[in-house]
Amino acid sequence: MLNNAGIMNTERRVTEDGLEEVFAVNHLAYFLLTNLLIEKILESSLKRVVNVSSDAHRFLKSMNFEDLQSEKEFKMFSAYGQSKLANILFTKKLSSLYQEEGLTTNCLHPGFVSTSIGAQNENLAFFARLIRWVSPLIAKPSDKGAETSIYLCSSEEVSSISGDYFIDCKKAKITKGAKSKEDAERLWKISLELTGLN
Repeated sequence: MLNNAGIMNTERRVTEDGLEEVFAVNHLAYFLLTNLLIEKILESSLKRVVNVSSDAHRFLKSMNFEDLQSEKEFKMFSAYGQSKLANILFTKKLSSLYQEEGLTTNCLHPGFVSTSIGAQNENLAFFARLIRWVSPLIAKPSDKGAETSIYLCSSEEVSSISGDYFIDCKKAKITKGAKSKEDAERLWKISLELTGLN
């Protein structure tokens, strides 16, 4: 299973459920879908969950549990970074829960990839146009950006590796905040409540 979602907003928006949109799409969607399908995944021959995260997790030292949904203050890059930090913590917790059942779960930074992120958001329209103009010069084309995702989903080289973060098909370092077992546990419990899975 490959979870790949990424939106950015310039201002705080909420979903119909009243959840902050970036956190809901970038993290809670992964969490909910994976948990709804976990029994089917565990029954499959290739028991893998791969979560597309981002080096944007480095924007924060740790999860801001005091303002998890940016109700007090919304900053575009902090909200995005927090959602991508959540992807790593989710990956680590999922790995610890199901590794004995043969599930491997890893996450990755795809690199700077030429995508349409922000294109649908009129507040990001200038930013999105700038990225589309610059990206052919410095960004990976989408097929190259998908290489690490495909590698983690299918390669025998990672069939017994779980709970790690990859860049360009290699293990990569993460921040101290992304290694916190306590934060991973706390985020898991909050995510259960927010998705109604508790």
